[in-house]
Amino acid sequence: MRTNVTLKQLYYNNSLLNYFFRTQAQDTFNELLDRAEDSVEDVLEQLSLHFEDMELDDVEEIFYNDQVQEIADTYGISLMED
Repeated sequence: MRTNVTLKQLYYNNSLLNYFFRTQAQDTFNELLDRAEDSVEDVLEQLSLHFEDMELDDVEEIFYNDQVQEIADTYGISLMED
């Protein structure tokens, strides 16, 4: 069976996020959205465009393995200063 899950659905439904993302990936995902200069909606849209042809498992691996700054740099997301 195949289903489509969007990043927006993951963000707004914690049960889905818990199901598909390991804790470390969840933390990175949420930190990226918290630290982004743009709105959450804009960042989710931008990431969705980059990830549209990827499997969700591969997206989760990015958030699990990479640091927030690396993801932001790779996908052109500006972060607020600490």
